[in-house]
Amino acid sequence: MPLLNAFKIHGDAAQRALQNQETLLALSPATVAYGVTRGSRGAEPDADRVHDKLGEVAGRAGAAVKRAEGRSRPRRGVVRALLAPFALFGAGPAGPRDFPESWFGGRTCEGRGGSAARAVQQSTKEVRESYLAVSDRRLLLLGQRESGGPMSVLWTASRDAVAMARRRPRLLARARLEIRFTDGSWVVLSAWPPNIGSWHAKQIVDALAR
Repeated sequence: MPLLNAFKIHGDAAQRALQNQETLLALSPATVAYGVTRGSRGAEPDADRVHDKLGEVAGRAGAAVKRAEGRSRPRRGVVRALLAPFALFGAGPAGPRDFPESWFGGRTCEGRGGSAARAVQQSTKEVRESYLAVSDRRLLLLGQRESGGPMSVLWTASRDAVAMARRRPRLLARARLEIRFTDGSWVVLSAWPPNIGSWHAKQIVDALAR
C-alpha cells in the first residue's frame, strides 16, 4: 500500500466530478514524468523551466535552480544535472537541451499538437493538483485548482481511445505509468512524492484492463 492512498483520500471528490451512474475504478496523482517531452514528428516543445514539484523533493536545492536562472548556461547545466535524480521522483518538463532529462528520465511524451498525449500534457499545467482517473466508461484527467477544492474534469477520452497501459518504472522511481493512445501518441505519467511506490500505477493499469 502507498503512504497516501489517493482513492481513499480523494475518491469521493473524484466521484462527484463524474457523470451520473458512472463508477470510479481507480485514481492516481499524475503529471507528466520528468524527462524529454519535446520530440520529433511535429511535437510541441516545452518551456525551459523546472516543475514546481521539484521544490517539494529537493527543498533548498529547488531554490538553487531558480537562482541559477539568471546565471550563465554552464552554471545552470551543472545545477540541472545535480538535481536530475531528485526530479525523477516527481515530474518536470525538459528544457531546450536534452541533458540531463534524457539520461535520467528518458522520453516521456510523444505526439503531434492536438493529440491525446499532448492534451494530457497541457492539462496538467492548468491546475495545482492533477489526477488520472479510470471509470467504467472513460479515462479522465481531473484537477484541483487549490488544495482540498472541488475536482473538475480537465480532459477525458473513452476507454477505446487507450491502446495500451503499462507501468514504466525507472531506477528508483516506481510510480511511472505509460499510456499509449490509438492516435499514436503516448505519455509517461508519474505520481509525485510521497507516492514513489508502484501501487497507484498498478491500480490504473489493472482498471484499464477490466
